[in-house]
Amino acid sequence: MKILPGLTRAAAAGFVAVLLLGACGGGGSGDTVKADYTDFCLLAAELNAETEAAGTFSSGTIGSPEALKKVMDSLTDLSERLLLAAPEPAVDSLEVLVDVVRKRNELFAVYQYQLTEMAADTTARVRLEEITSNPAVAEASEEFASFMEDACSFDRP
Repeated sequence: MKILPGLTRAAAAGFVAVLLLGACGGGGSGDTVKADYTDFCLLAAELNAETEAAGTFSSGTIGSPEALKKVMDSLTDLSERLLLAAPEPAVDSLEVLVDVVRKRNELFAVYQYQLTEMAADTTARVRLEEITSNPAVAEASEEFASFMEDACSFDRP
C-alpha cells in the first residue's frame, strides 16, 4: 500500500524506514541489552510499539486527520525523548532521523493531516520525498540499525 499516491517506491520505503528509526521495528527480543543502554533500549521498544500500533499511514488505517495528528505527535515526542536519552554512539545518526520525523510531522501539519489533500498536491509529494530520500538519512538509518542491533539486540528490519 502506498503512503501517498504518486510517491515512488524508494520514497515510501524511506518514509517507513525513518518512521521505524532504522532498527526499532526489527522485532528482536531485546533480551541481551548492554547494561549501560537499558533505559534507552526500553524507550526504543516503546517507540517501536507505538510505531507498530500506528500501522500503515493511509487514510483508511489512520481513520481521520485527528487520529493521524495524534499518532504523528506521539511519534515525534517519543523520537525526541529517544534522542535526549541516546548514548553517545547513537546521537549523530539519531539526530538525523529525528529531524526527519519532525520535518515530516511539520509537513503533515501544513496540510492539517489531510492525506487526500497531500496526495493531490505535487509540492507535498516532492517535499516528502526530499525529506525521506536524502542519502544522509539512509546512512544514519544504517548506522542506527547497527547500533541498535549491538546495544539492544534489536533485529534489523
